[in-house]
Parts: sequence; structure tokens; C-alpha cells
Amino acid sequence: MAYDYYVRAYMGENLESMPDYATALNIYNARKPYIKGKYKGERPLGRNRRHDRSRIELDAHGNIRVKHWQTDIIVYKPDGSISLDCGGWSSISTAQIMQELLGINKICRVHCKVYYRHDDHFYLVGGNSYSGIHTDPSGYPINVNDEYVWVAQKEEMAKYRKQYAFFSEYAKQVLTMSSDFKVGIKADKYAPDFEGETLKEWYMIPLINQDVRHNTKARDRARDALFHYLDSLSTKPEDERLQAMYELLTPLTYMMGSEFNRGWESITWSCNYTQLKRGFENLIKHHFASEIFTTKLASKKSPVRDPNAKYMV
Repeated sequence: MAYDYYVRAYMGENLESMPDYATALNIYNARKPYIKGKYKGERPLGRNRRHDRSRIELDAHGNIRVKHWQTDIIVYKPDGSISLDCGGWSSISTAQIMQELLGINKICRVHCKVYYRHDDHFYLVGGNSYSGIHTDPSGYPINVNDEYVWVAQKEEMAKYRKQYAFFSEYAKQVLTMSSDFKVGIKADKYAPDFEGETLKEWYMIPLINQDVRHNTKARDRARDALFHYLDSLSTKPEDERLQAMYELLTPLTYMMGSEFNRGWESITWSCNYTQLKRGFENLIKHHFASEIFTTKLASKKSPVRDPNAKYMV
């Protein structure tokens, strides 16, 4: 995969390439300082003086500092070393200024994070909880930010699959016979009117209603009740357990189904066993995330994307 390019914003500053200290010093000397305004005494980074969000300055130690808004994103030192920092803002404009000055072969922005590239490795420049990095005169990173990803422990996942295998087997039998569902619509709301005691016991709405999905506490409470309800089924007589599982299965298929068709008095949808199994395992991962997942040091051979981070929220 190529990481050299991404969606680019218009850069009105008219920047020049600035790969090393000598070039940075020449550009600094070529710029005239602002004589008024909040950046009085500072110098524009680009040839277009009207764009003052990025500026360049020379500090008391002889370092050339490139500022983007209020952050020193690049510091060129007289010994040839360079420091990079996002100041907690991994924005497109921050990455693009770095890329314009240092080259597209050294800077890229992937998965909303800015990376410094060296010898086909990707080093995280910074983010919300990361500091910047420094390079020696040859461009080799002196200090790096390690990134970690969440990985599922197979034995823990297998334990919970086994614990709720009875429900998965029941769902497989039902959905093998028919994957189509139909329920009535509430008179006062354009929403499905599920029947049975299940919904009254553990309140499914935070899991199935888009309007309240932003409420993480409500979703957590609903999942708590869902798995508590499943655990309680082992004590029920078989006929009551089957009825309870069916009442539970219907709203779960509504969460994970497709091909919805809303009528005036009812709503129909389809959900096969593959969809249900995938969605139910996601519920397990969300609910038991602290037991299932552990951290692992990520490789620097490519930008890091953690698909399991969503379960740890």
C-alpha cells in the first residue's frame, strides 16, 4: 500500500522545501518579520505573508523553529538533528506542512496519525498521548514512540463461546429453519413492538435504538442485563428457557439483520446465522473486553491501526 499521498488541503503559504538546517537558516534570513499584529517580530514560513498560521523563528540557541499555530512542529538544530512534534494535533494541515518541508517520502498521515518514515519503517510523531521524536543528522530516529494494539486471547474467547454455546446452538437451529422476522410497530412510535418479558427485564433499547447509541453507560447497563439474563436461563425449566431464548433472539436479529422493510403496521427483516454469530461475538467482546483482550507491541513496518480498540471504550 502506498502511503505517500492523502487528501490534501489547499496550502496558501507557498512553502519551500526545507530538508536540513542550512536550508532552514537561508529561508529564515530571506523572510522579513511581521511589524504589527499578534505575531509581531516573527517571520512567515512561506512566501505568502498573508497566511500566518505557520511561521519560522531563530531561538537563542541557534535552533530554527517551525511553528504551526502555537506548536513547534519542526526544530532544526545546528548539529543537523531534527525534532518533530504534533503537540497533540495530528491534523491534515500539521502533517502537510511537515510533508511540504521534509518531503513526502519522510512524512505521511495514516489512520489520523502522523508518521515519520525511515528505512521502510513508520515512527509515530505524536498524538493525544504521545510526545514528539528526534532524529540524528543522518535521519535515524533517536527516540521512538511505541504503539500497542489490543489482541484477543484465544483461550478467554473460547471460554465465553463455550459459556454461551447453548444460545448459539439454539439460534442456529431457529435461523436454519427461517431467517425472516416480522413484528408489529408501536402505535405512538415508528419502532418495532417486541413482545415478551425479556425486554421488560433488561431493557434492550440502548442496544437497538440508533437515537441512544451514543449513551455508552446505557449500552453497558443493557449488556450487563443481557448477559445476566442469559446466565439465569440455566435455572429455568426447558420449555420456559426455549420461550425466553426466542424472545431474546428476535431483538438480537433486529440489531444484526438486513433487508428491513417498514410497513404501516409491521416491520420485517432478515438475519442469517452468520450475521447473528458475528454480532453476538461482538457483544461478548464488548462486555468481557477486560478479560478477553491484552496488549501487544505493534510492528513499525506499517502504520498502526487497532481494530479491537472499539471494544475497550
